[in-house]
Amino acid sequence: MGAVGVQSIDNENNTFGSATGFALSSNGLIVTNYHVVDGATSIFIRGINGDFSKTYNAKVIITDKNNDLAILKIEDNLFSTLGNIPYNIDINPVKTGETIFVLG
Repeated sequence: MGAVGVQSIDNENNTFGSATGFALSSNGLIVTNYHVVDGATSIFIRGINGDFSKTYNAKVIITDKNNDLAILKIEDNLFSTLGNIPYNIDINPVKTGETIFVLG
C-alpha cells in the first residue's frame, strides 16, 4: 500500500482535481499536488489497500504552493488505517552508496 487516488470538489460540487497521492503514515497522512486541492471545499481519498469502491473524507494539513505539494489527513469515521507503508521517511542525510527512492 502506498498510492491512493485523491479527488477534490469545489463549492458547486464540480470535480476540479484528481491525482495520485502517496501514503506518508499508516494513520492517514497523504502527500499529493497542491494544484489538485487548491480552492477545494471537499477532498476525498480512494484506493486504500486497492479498494476504489470506498471513499474517505480528508482535509488539508499544510501546503507548499511553490513546490506544488499538499499534505492531507484522512478524517473519516469509517477509516482505520492505511496498513503497512512499504517505505519510510528519513530526515537524516543520505550516505554514499545508500539506496533511496524518490517521487516527483
